[in-house]
Amino acid sequence: MRRLARFSTTLLLGLVIASCHGGAASAHSRAAAAPRTCRLGAFLQGLHDVNMSAKSFKAELWLWSLCSDRGYEPLHHLWLLNADSTELKSYYVQNGPGPGNWSYVLLSGTFRHEWNMLDFPFDQHELTFDIEDADTGADDLHYIADAGQSADDPRIDMTPYRISHLTVTTDDYVYRTTFGNPALHTGWRAPRLLVHVYLIRNNYLSFAKMIAPAAAAFLIAFVTFFLIMDTAAAMSGRLGILGTAMFAVIINMGAASNTLGSVDGVTLLDKLHLACLAYILSALMVTVRTWHIQHAEVGPAALVAFNRRWVLILSTGYLLLTAMLIGDAIVSG
Repeated sequence: MRRLARFSTTLLLGLVIASCHGGAASAHSRAAAAPRTCRLGAFLQGLHDVNMSAKSFKAELWLWSLCSDRGYEPLHHLWLLNADSTELKSYYVQNGPGPGNWSYVLLSGTFRHEWNMLDFPFDQHELTFDIEDADTGADDLHYIADAGQSADDPRIDMTPYRISHLTVTTDDYVYRTTFGNPALHTGWRAPRLLVHVYLIRNNYLSFAKMIAPAAAAFLIAFVTFFLIMDTAAAMSGRLGILGTAMFAVIINMGAASNTLGSVDGVTLLDKLHLACLAYILSALMVTVRTWHIQHAEVGPAALVAFNRRWVLILSTGYLLLTAMLIGDAIVSG
């Protein structure tokens, strides 16, 4: 009987130890399990109030998530990294029919964007909604982009731009700090959803209005090469015309810059105006040289030949330079 009792006790103790080891293994297995996954997508409902001076725009965006379990709703934990102000409304969540949940929310706000206008009017822009989970790291939560269902509303009017396309991508951003978390040995990893909206210009009327005075100044300077320089009054008149044209280009250049707003760098408009100023300045120099030749008594034929030679050289150079500047802006834009 004693042997039987000892045997029973040993068997019971073994079962208890095995049970404990099994529970620990099960817990370890759960800890090592893959993070919960959520499929996120976006629908651009509105895009408006572009403010290039303030470097911002306003937008309305529907976001949705389809998560693998009901233990987490990521739309409650959104952080918009490039937003000045945001508002979440019309939140809805639906559980099942499986273990997961589906939810959506309307996001509206003002977002920051560096409007690069150097290649105006051939500028293109990539607007970004940089969305991060503010509470859960990438080790416990994995974002998947719902690229197939994400889109933009075709009724959005962004004149003088149009929306080329919209894309959504996901990424894990690694910070250069653990934020003091003693359990982390490397930087904090946060899941991110990136919504990209691509804009291209489809209206060039504003550019035509801005450059029209400079084009008119070029034509006026071009005509002065064919004026007869036989008197001092003619000389003064030609100089006055060129001076007025140069002044008009300078004033128009400032007005065009104000319209585009604060731009760091030399824009295509600036380059075109500067090229026109260089052309008018060259015409002034030719005018002065013509007057010197006139006093040398070389005859009318020599004056005409001199002016025609330089109008051909300068006008061809100006037009080629203008074409090169515009072509370069088209390629880089």
